[in-house]
Amino acid sequence: FGNIDNSLCEVCDSQCKTCEFDKDNCTSCSDGLIYMDPNYGLNLEFICVENCPKSFYEKFNDDFDGYECLPCSQNCISCSQKICNECDIGFYLFKTEFGESVIVDGITYNNFECYRFCPEGFVLVGSNCLQCSIKTFCKTCVEKIDKCTSCIENSFFISAENLCISEIP
Repeated sequence: FGNIDNSLCEVCDSQCKTCEFDKDNCTSCSDGLIYMDPNYGLNLEFICVENCPKSFYEKFNDDFDGYECLPCSQNCISCSQKICNECDIGFYLFKTEFGESVIVDGITYNNFECYRFCPEGFVLVGSNCLQCSIKTFCKTCVEKIDKCTSCIENSFFISAENLCISEIP
């Protein structure tokens, strides 16, 4: 790389195939290494690593014909591509029954992202916010997805069994 301080050409660090401004500011990586911005866009200093660290995932980038480490979604500590597998302490993984985003009280909740609380219509099971079962006509539930505390429209609640039914027996 061209060192602007002393006008000399210098060799990049061994982990870098190419570099810019400094010997360890990689613009591409040596074979077998993964390109990464450890501050993800905050200071534009790039390094090459053997494996992506926790809270990052590996993805192929056509622009430089190699792999790069990209950050997981906010408050996610382990992910595959953009799908979070595990949330940070104090956050819960949001999962809907049919895999779509939902809006509750004007807030959009995205499937496989981390949130501090489970919204109405969801129940905390382990470390996951699971949607109350629409298949069993639950609007709200407790302890598990099919233990109803209220029912969707046009169904009936049997309180002794925490159950919703579509017709009166």
